[in-house]
Amino acid sequence: MNFRRGSGTTAAISVLATIAIFGAQQVPATAGVRAPATAPTTTTASAASNYVPITPGFRILDTRSGLCGGSVCHALGAGGTLQLQVTGYVDPQTGHSVPAGATAVVINVTAVGGTSFSLLTAYPAGTNRPGASNINFPAGIALANLVTSQLSSGGAVDIYNALGTVNVLADVEGYFMPEAATVTSGEYHPIPPIRVCDTRTGQGINAYACNGLNDGKSHAIGPNTAVKVTIAGQPAWCSPTCAPTIPTDGTEEFAIINLTAIAGTVNTYLSVVPWSASGCVFGGNKGKPPFSTVNVSAGKAQANRVFVDLAINTNPINICVYNAAGKANFIIDDNGWFGGPTAAMGEQFYATTPTRICDTRVGMGTPCAGHELAQNGVLTVAAAGQNGIPSAAKAVIANLTGIAGSSFTFISAYPSDAAQRPNVSDLNIGAGQVLDNLTAITLSGGGSPGDFDLFNALGNINATVDVEGWFQ
Repeated sequence: MNFRRGSGTTAAISVLATIAIFGAQQVPATAGVRAPATAPTTTTASAASNYVPITPGFRILDTRSGLCGGSVCHALGAGGTLQLQVTGYVDPQTGHSVPAGATAVVINVTAVGGTSFSLLTAYPAGTNRPGASNINFPAGIALANLVTSQLSSGGAVDIYNALGTVNVLADVEGYFMPEAATVTSGEYHPIPPIRVCDTRTGQGINAYACNGLNDGKSHAIGPNTAVKVTIAGQPAWCSPTCAPTIPTDGTEEFAIINLTAIAGTVNTYLSVVPWSASGCVFGGNKGKPPFSTVNVSAGKAQANRVFVDLAINTNPINICVYNAAGKANFIIDDNGWFGGPTAAMGEQFYATTPTRICDTRVGMGTPCAGHELAQNGVLTVAAAGQNGIPSAAKAVIANLTGIAGSSFTFISAYPSDAAQRPNVSDLNIGAGQVLDNLTAITLSGGGSPGDFDLFNALGNINATVDVEGWFQ
């Protein structure tokens, strides 16, 4: 099976899209819904698989209208579970589907209009519900997060809601399919996280200029405007080089990046959109994109993970970032890349039931329990060799949740053998908030192999890490 490319400009980028809902509230400090404390368990992994993007993605679940793949389902009540048949459903608009035999699906899940703070958990249908979560959300708003869920042998996923009543949406972005290790298309190449763009001013040594613009000035983008960003190759701030980075030799086809939006005085959303030979395909008189990547309230920062297509033109190292309203700054951090047919061999994905390997709250039954992150604190987390994750694992896909910190802050995840802490972020979170973001964490290769570090910038905060699979 060859790695699939999108066709056409609007289909050329796979985005972890979220609904543009403004006026997002802060979650009260009491709103953290605890997944049950469970003893560590051994996970059952799917077969070694390669990533196949679907561009454009398609909606497979919307309980507001009853859409539930080929079935009908409605809002989830307290303690309710719906079963979503993923394989076999053909989207009537795009004709796309997830084929039988897929081991995992990449879906963007959105909780809409819940009557209570709550959490959603996605896991392979017919299995015991794990003590993990994918979205922790407040009442009354829409909140989305990317999920990489292992599929049951029949190709289905269960989605559980803890409290209140909530509508649930899901958009398919891609899937993982079993392949021989010799098939390099869709194999993953993890790298230590690296910042390739920061449009803010006054960042000192952290002024990682976008596209070589290192003039010390802010390069915030205005309303209905898109700007080109080079995300592969050596960033402008590297001296003399940073290694490894996403290559520019044509072997790269998709990348995993983290986009952090930093709003000005108005609510807005940012979208990652394609770059073409004629420039950004949206913005100005080209209009607004029909999706958002991250929604952010005035004066706040919000992050979301994005899979971006690097194989859409003859210069496959650029993307565009679009801003809807006001002025907004943004940050882009690279996490790794998927190769094409000419790439060297990479790592294959092994999907598992969500497995909580770290929960810093007291009495939660993991090795991290009782180790709340302090200001400027670093916590080393063992991943490889734990809870069924093999010692040969090179990276993990995990859901990172920050819980009710005493200050606004950011949390970073990176390999524990890094020479120094990289200037990157995975979560930007307000005081008292409970917030999730999918992460792709490269594990240490030296010292104590298979570990990663969590860093907290300000105040005290608890965190959980739920592994959804690993690369090996």
